[in-house]
Amino acid sequence: MKILSIILLGVLLGIGELFSPGMLFVLILIALAGVLIYKSGRWEQEKKFLITIFIVAILLRLILSSLLYLGVMDLGIGSDLFGDAKGYNFTGTYIAEVLSDRKILPDSAFGSDRIGRDFFWGRYKGALPPVVTFQVGGFGYLCGLFYALFGYAPLTIKFLNGLLGALVGLLMYYFFRDFISYKAAKWGLMLYLFFPSFLLWSITGLKDISCMFLIALVLFLFKSIIKRYKLFGFLILMLSIFLTGSRLWIALFILLIPLIIKNRSFLRLLMAACLISVSMYL
Repeated sequence: MKILSIILLGVLLGIGELFSPGMLFVLILIALAGVLIYKSGRWEQEKKFLITIFIVAILLRLILSSLLYLGVMDLGIGSDLFGDAKGYNFTGTYIAEVLSDRKILPDSAFGSDRIGRDFFWGRYKGALPPVVTFQVGGFGYLCGLFYALFGYAPLTIKFLNGLLGALVGLLMYYFFRDFISYKAAKWGLMLYLFFPSFLLWSITGLKDISCMFLIALVLFLFKSIIKRYKLFGFLILMLSIFLTGSRLWIALFILLIPLIIKNRSFLRLLMAACLISVSMYL
C-alpha cells in the first residue's frame, strides 16, 4: 500500500511538472514550510490547527490560481488578468533569456507576451535592466531567475505567490500570539488567509504579496528584540526603517558590527534592516 501511494504521488508530481515547470520545486517548498509550521506549535491542538489551516489555505490558492490562469488563457487575455502582472511576466521572460542565453518563451505563447518580451529586447538589447525601473524591480528578477532555472512558467509564479501569501498570515500569527493573545492571533490568521483582496493577490503574478511577506518577516525578526528590549527594541526598529529608507543601511551595518559579534539579537536586527531595504526595490 505504501509503495502504491508513493507511485501515485510520483505520477501526480510528474503531471504537475508537465502542467507547469518548476511546480515540483514549489511543492517541495510547501512541504518544508508545512513541517516547520507543525513544529512551531507549542501544544498538540495548536499544531493541528496551524497545519490544517495552512493546507486549506494552500489548496485554495492553488485551485483558484489554476482556474484564473486557465480562464484568462481561454478568453485570450494573456498570461494574467492584471496589467502589472503581465508586465512582470514580460520582464521575467526577457531577463531569463538574457541569463540563460536561450529562447524561453514558447511559440504557443500569447501575442501580447511576445510583444512585451520583444519590447524589452529592443530597449535593453541583451543587457540586464536596472533593478530600480518601472515593471522590473526585485520581483521582475525573481521571475527571470525562476524562468531561467525551470522554463517559462507564469502559473508556477502564481503558485509561489500563493505560498508566500499563506506564510504572511503565519508570520503575523506568531507575532500577535506573543504580543496579544492566542485567540486574537487565531482569528486574525483566519481573517487574513480568506479575506478576498489578500486572497486575490495570492493567486496572481503581482508583486504585492512578496512585499507583504518581507514586511511580515521583518516584524517576525524583530519579535524577540522588541519582546526583550521593549521600548528600546521598538526605537531600534523605527531607526532601522529610517536608515534603510535613506539608503544608509550600510552605515547601520558598520555601527552594529561590534554588537552583532556579542549578541545574536542584533544579527536579526541587521537582517531585518536589509530586508526593509530590499523590499523598497520590489
